[in-house]
Amino acid sequence: MGHEIRAFVLDDSVKARRGKKMAGISSHFDHLTGRVVKGQQVLTLGYATEEVFLPLDNELYISQKNIAELKQPFRDGRSHVAKRYRESVLLSKPEMAARMVARAGPEGFYRRVSTGGCLVWQ
Repeated sequence: MGHEIRAFVLDDSVKARRGKKMAGISSHFDHLTGRVVKGQQVLTLGYATEEVFLPLDNELYISQKNIAELKQPFRDGRSHVAKRYRESVLLSKPEMAARMVARAGPEGFYRRVSTGGCLVWQ
């Protein structure tokens, strides 16, 4: 039995959007096309093996260039959606990536628990 390659993988895919009234869009460099596009960029943390990619966490990243402003503020700034939106504007991609890896770290994805003689990942 050989050693299986396993790793965390970060992906920052860009989805171009054309709507003029969409919140959460900004200008991003699209590595596939080699151009700057207006759209949404999602940073995804996944667990990869040689056979499979399992998405674990994702966050919307809003750059500081050409941000489409919210048409109206959130009713409750304490809501989960309002907090996630605020973080997507304020945090850099490396900061987001570090937080996602920390959430998937020793107390999360890595933790192994023995149940009835079986070893399971949580």
